[in-house]
Amino acid sequence: MASRGIWQSPLFFLAVWALSSVFYQSLGGMWSSIITTVEEVFHLTSFQSGTLTIVDYFAGLWISLPLVYYGQHQHRPRFIGAVTILTAVGAFIQAFPHLLYRIPVDELIDRNNGGPNIEVCNRSNAIENGEDRAKECDVPEQEHSFFFGPCIWFFIGRIITSCYGAVYPIALVYLDDGVPKRSIVLYAGFITTIYAIGFTVGYFVASAVLSLPLYLTGLDEDVDTSKLPGAWWLGYVILSSLAILTAIPFFWFPASLPTPVEEAEDEPLLNQGETTKGASVLQKEEPYPKEQGLSEVTSSTKDFFKSLWRVVTNPIIFLMAISGGFFILGSETLATFAPLYAEEYYRLSPSQAAVLTGAQAVFGYVIGQLLGAALLRYLDLNRLQSAVFYNVGLTIYCIGITSAMFIYCAPEEIVGLSHQNSTDTASLNISLECNVHCSCPHEYRPVCGAGVSYLSPCYAGCSESISEDKSILRFTNCSCVTSHLENTQRWEQNRFGDVELGLCKEACSSWIYYAVIAVLSSFALSAANNAPLIMSLRSVAEQDRSLMFSFLNIAFRIIGFIPGPIIAGWIIDQACIIFSSTCEDSSGNCILYDTQRLPYLFFSMPSLCSCATLILITIILFLLRRQGEKFKAGNPS
Repeated sequence: MASRGIWQSPLFFLAVWALSSVFYQSLGGMWSSIITTVEEVFHLTSFQSGTLTIVDYFAGLWISLPLVYYGQHQHRPRFIGAVTILTAVGAFIQAFPHLLYRIPVDELIDRNNGGPNIEVCNRSNAIENGEDRAKECDVPEQEHSFFFGPCIWFFIGRIITSCYGAVYPIALVYLDDGVPKRSIVLYAGFITTIYAIGFTVGYFVASAVLSLPLYLTGLDEDVDTSKLPGAWWLGYVILSSLAILTAIPFFWFPASLPTPVEEAEDEPLLNQGETTKGASVLQKEEPYPKEQGLSEVTSSTKDFFKSLWRVVTNPIIFLMAISGGFFILGSETLATFAPLYAEEYYRLSPSQAAVLTGAQAVFGYVIGQLLGAALLRYLDLNRLQSAVFYNVGLTIYCIGITSAMFIYCAPEEIVGLSHQNSTDTASLNISLECNVHCSCPHEYRPVCGAGVSYLSPCYAGCSESISEDKSILRFTNCSCVTSHLENTQRWEQNRFGDVELGLCKEACSSWIYYAVIAVLSSFALSAANNAPLIMSLRSVAEQDRSLMFSFLNIAFRIIGFIPGPIIAGWIIDQACIIFSSTCEDSSGNCILYDTQRLPYLFFSMPSLCSCATLILITIILFLLRRQGEKFKAGNPS
């Protein structure tokens, strides 16, 4: 009997659901952190990686609604378990681009500025470089087919993982039938917090796997693994395996939870004095039918469209769908590209950027969600009070996210680079007095000498290189470094005239101010983030709850989740000075950003969209106040 009691416990179901949600949401956090590595390995622009990001959002647009409608008439926990297993399979498929395709190690090292094919100062460089590029461009079809294959697996995997979007409305309604109505907000707030925790777990998983080399086995002993990208694929293998384990307990839960004793004494879902269109007549949702075939579900199509019409024509729900969509449209920039921004603007490593973003999520979103849910449960706010509460949190967030774009970091100094009129490597035509005799190819292979960066060893006037095994350690006899040292007096005697691979990157200390603003603004928003749930649940009839959640979910995808990453990726690409390229007519990932423009472009959409959301929530607030006044005047219709 004790065992049976556990499986009928709402708290135990919540714990299992939370564990499953952690592994699903961690996929999103991990993707945001590995996105720059994926761009580097597969030569993707931010626009292209943003397109990959929205695949599961777009697929969920067509999958979630029928899944929710079908799943709520089945054995709900078992349906959730099956969807969780399917999601795990989709996550594992996203590791296929690495498991099925092996990129040559020499090519990866060469891309990461550590290969043996870097040009030095030589009068014949221009001719040799032209011949090499011609050879590369003679076989563009081979290159394109090689990199088109891996991306297909990302598409397939993300389409399958989109099925998990049906779990939230089904699981929440399953819980709502087994807990007092006043407690459902606390349960929903907890699971929303778990979603934030899951995203944070993804950041830390990414940080761990990116510290490992891309290939864990099969490497020659003389290969310098520090020159390889991180093992981005390993996180998918780990998380998919754990997700399958979390799906198993769902198959032991009953079809419906026992109705709580307090339910008969509870207030109806809509507070007294709060009647809205589409919710004037409340009906208790029928308990789960023990057996209902697919034919019976199909026969209820007419009722489905009536319920959908009530939800869509509800003014509060409609405006919340628009406002929530606008907010997500802006926040997808942060959710998808925040680690990239930390890497490029504050000059952090991929692993450090993932840890920083994860720490912001813990101290901002997670703690804010927990405290906010507890506060709402204690205050027991009605719809109007919830709208005011959310308006205050959103105002603080809007101010914070706008101010973040004005945090200053001194740009990386690269000698000879003038990017005002440059958009790619082909347009670079840089010649200094110290390298005019070198006939340098138009390539970007940054090197650092005496604290100053140069476009390449050739542009630094270096004529020799020192190598060990397959990796170049440094370049010597660099004429530009000598002249620059004499002019700036920034030199060390033991490095005179020498350069090393990579930019002279030093982390910008201003990241601390960025982290503080991000934590405070996200905390204010997260603390109020459960208020829209109260506004939604208390604006529809009980039998329309699942469909209302699905409608909001679809609206959020159409307005925010789907276009958001693509638009954000395109905007970020506008700050790119140099794209990687194998042929003159093709470009890949961005390898140098204009850090003077990047913060304004990066925060433009989050700032504008959060302010637009604030305006719409203010309109909802006035509508709720008018509805309350009409009820008091004796006109509840």
